[in-house]
Amino acid sequence: MLKIPIRLTKDPIIEAVFELRFRSKQPSVADILLGTLFTPFKDRFDKVERLPFADFPRQIQDLDPNLRYQPRLRLSGDRFQLAVGDQSVALVSQKPYAGWGQFRPLIVDVLQHVKDSGVVDLVERFGVRYLNLLEAKTPAEQFKMIRYDAKLAGYKLTEFLMNTKTEFVESEFTNVVELTSNTNARIADGSTFYGLLFSIDTICKNPTDFWNDVERHINKAHDQEKKIFFETLTPEAIAQFGAVWS
Repeated sequence: MLKIPIRLTKDPIIEAVFELRFRSKQPSVADILLGTLFTPFKDRFDKVERLPFADFPRQIQDLDPNLRYQPRLRLSGDRFQLAVGDQSVALVSQKPYAGWGQFRPLIVDVLQHVKDSGVVDLVERFGVRYLNLLEAKTPAEQFKMIRYDAKLAGYKLTEFLMNTKTEFVESEFTNVVELTSNTNARIADGSTFYGLLFSIDTICKNPTDFWNDVERHINKAHDQEKKIFFETLTPEAIAQFGAVWS
């Protein structure tokens, strides 16, 4: 059985995202949600921004699956961002990651207000996505931090620049795992990080009875993502990130 530490003292997470995608019969859902969410969360999100898609024609956006769920408006605070679209809501925790103990209650609170708004007719999917940056200088050093090996003809690919994307289904979740070596990442405060970008997107499509058991659903998604993360890291990398076991 996989043993998972309680926490890492040197957290490699540069961004954590919870996203809900839905269908609604109402027009201008993003504007409705902005009005619903701003007042109860104004202490956390004191800045309102119109995003590039705010003025994009909705008819065109609805026809293109790549555009349909793009956010139109964003509420920003010191540690979190809340992006709303006509068919999506996303809550973002940027580095330093607040931890699931703080992130989860905020997700639940936001979802309760989204539900109470009455604009969601059907939940299409929800998911959690974690972007991790494993710092090391070369691809060979970067890939040594994870349990991964790949060859093409006579070439050991983990010694070169490489980007790989894998999608697999486990239980009710579709998991999209991406690895990109020699990545430069810049976060909101201007800090930069260099190494292997290791992202995990754990998605549940057409969840059953989502609104009646929100916390169970999102906890299961988080547990699944966390399992993949720690199964992928080598024991040496886990120790390097300062694992706390008890």
